[in-house]
Amino acid sequence: MGLFWKKRRSDPKESDQIAEKLAFWLLKVQRDLAERINVRIRKIKMPVLLAIMTALGSAFGIYCIYLILRAFF
Repeated sequence: MGLFWKKRRSDPKESDQIAEKLAFWLLKVQRDLAERINVRIRKIKMPVLLAIMTALGSAFGIYCIYLILRAFF
């Protein structure tokens, strides 16, 4: 019966070390992913990239307006 026993708390230093390792790992993954995406994006010419971003922005904007109107009507 462990109902009234105090739970053993972990050492804050251990949890800080784990959090630090996780943060560094996430930053490394984020940096690697950004580098891969940047290499691919640099190959696309500026007018094409502008057209793609305009199309995506318009599509998401229209979808947001649709969702807002759908909520009221």
